[in-house]
Amino acid sequence: KILKLLKCEQQASMAYNPNALSQAATQSHLKEKVELFISCSDLVEKDLNSKSDPFVVIYQRNKAGQWAEVSRTEALQDTSYPTFSTSLKIDYFFEEEQLLRFDVYDEDKKGSQRLKDHDFVGSANFPLGELMHEKGQVICRKLMCKGGKIKNKKSKRYSSITVTAEKVAGTRNEVITMQFIGKGLPKMDGMFGKSDPYFTISRVREDNKAMLVYKSEVIKSNLNPAWKALTIDAQKLCNCDAYRPLIIEVYDWDKNSSDDIIGRVETNLNELRGKPQGMKLTRATKSGKTFGDVSVASFTSKPLASFVDYLQGGAEISLLCAIDFTGSNGDPRQAPQNIDGQIIPASLHYLTPQQPSQYQQAIRQIGNIVSVYDFDKKFPVWGFGGWFKQTGIVRHDFALNWNDGDPEVSAVFGIEQAYVNAIGVVKTGAVALSGPTLFEPVLRKASIIADMCHKKPGLQYLILLILTDGIINDMKQTRDLIVDMANRDLPISIIIVGIGGADFSAMNELDGDGQGLMNSKGQRAKRDIVQFVPIRKYQRLSELSKETLIEIPQQFLSYTKAHGVAPGQKAQIETQSLVQAFQISDAEMKQEDDMGMLPSQQPPSGGAQVDQFANAPLPPGWERGYTDEGQVYYVNNQTHTTQWEFPMLVPSQ
Repeated sequence: KILKLLKCEQQASMAYNPNALSQAATQSHLKEKVELFISCSDLVEKDLNSKSDPFVVIYQRNKAGQWAEVSRTEALQDTSYPTFSTSLKIDYFFEEEQLLRFDVYDEDKKGSQRLKDHDFVGSANFPLGELMHEKGQVICRKLMCKGGKIKNKKSKRYSSITVTAEKVAGTRNEVITMQFIGKGLPKMDGMFGKSDPYFTISRVREDNKAMLVYKSEVIKSNLNPAWKALTIDAQKLCNCDAYRPLIIEVYDWDKNSSDDIIGRVETNLNELRGKPQGMKLTRATKSGKTFGDVSVASFTSKPLASFVDYLQGGAEISLLCAIDFTGSNGDPRQAPQNIDGQIIPASLHYLTPQQPSQYQQAIRQIGNIVSVYDFDKKFPVWGFGGWFKQTGIVRHDFALNWNDGDPEVSAVFGIEQAYVNAIGVVKTGAVALSGPTLFEPVLRKASIIADMCHKKPGLQYLILLILTDGIINDMKQTRDLIVDMANRDLPISIIIVGIGGADFSAMNELDGDGQGLMNSKGQRAKRDIVQFVPIRKYQRLSELSKETLIEIPQQFLSYTKAHGVAPGQKAQIETQSLVQAFQISDAEMKQEDDMGMLPSQQPPSGGAQVDQFANAPLPPGWERGYTDEGQVYYVNNQTHTTQWEFPMLVPSQ
């Protein structure tokens, strides 16, 4: 019976282990729900004797790369300027691309759900993140049909669609400060001793499992402890759910053995607001018996701005990139090997138009998501570990566009193009892959830029993306510099992606989840600003970006909280002014319509090619369009031509 009771008590306390903070407890970034409102302007009349009866079908690209319908507006009668009452509520995730497509139709067969019964007017597409970062969170796009923009010859404007986003009103996050005191705790250290109490708070998840969110300090030899006041976000404490069960457990700390549980009590945030007194501590194995009590001595709270609040206020997130050019990547000049019919590249920098390298894949997947939050789309890119023949020096922070005075390139395409061009230079022998692998020079450049961003007007946050194939050789200096940036509360997060199949276990120490990264002086980082992931761990690139970017909003908020930075005012945009920008000039009116420009030959068969280039950046002047069946095509706005093939595969490109 005693063994059974001990086992029962042990099981009861295992769910609330006070000695290990769950990594999930630090993940206070969650989805935010936004509502999309849709209108159209200058729609062409598809019917001969009347205006159009428009409605919009909204699609979202899923993880498999397929389009799935998520909503459909009502059809409005006889109007070229519809404002739909049907809105779309959607969960916004910073770490996902969330590509949306809006297809506009003219209703022909009233009440029919079959789209083939209606006339396709045109389509527009963009990632949700781009809408969230637009001024006023309003985006206006020309509709495209069969590879061309649609001219309304009556209004002399292009047909367009306008989408506006608003944050759905709900339970806001708040920062809570409260103090707990204990009274009448039992003596746990024998007849002549007292107790060394501390307490933990765990929240109960939807699956009824407990997740530790707070652990207090230990107060020695005290049966009536008054613990220090704690400060915690409601999102971390209870997921902003005032009635979610919270478990408070009081333990007796033991130096030479495992800690003993004194007792526990279940409560929730709503009850804690009332500063409850004398909450009795009980144990699962001692039914009907109490072991002292705990009370809330003080409780205060104040609203806490969300990540979306800052986006609405014009916050900007900029990307910096550094790419590994050390010798361990393998010589890209060496031909790949054919082993049992499988082509094995000799270098991680081996490039072909058909198969992007892991470096390219990481640039595309992470760059596409982050780049939409930058207004000018200018990104500095460096290489490290390259030996320069002209000087005989190995450099660890050389500009990948060969312009040390201005290492910025345009858009994600510019990042990839600079990388591809640099590998071309390596193949000439002017630069050789060398070593060692040092992060400090690039980190120091990023630190200087972050300090400048912090001091200038406006809110700009940086994400440094480091792509590397192996263990670094300056771990001490890297740790020291990262801790310095974290403790100076600079506006920066660092993402490190491990490329290839090396053993990256030693790199995990840079990811300070849990207790914080420690420098060579024994000081720990106050903020967690580093995320390390090996790319081989993920079969889908969408999983890579989700894992690497999921902590960014919380790291961003930790920066704004440290400096007391409040969100700016949401810009008020007059949508009519956006539509006016689509006025057609007299010269354009005289030109032939672009519609019907799609080549007559069928698009490539199978989904492999579509998936392969789904996240590939397009050259300047190009854009993606979609047919009413969701088939992608590519438009060159400079030559006014379209094609089914991704432009990088065309010989003329």
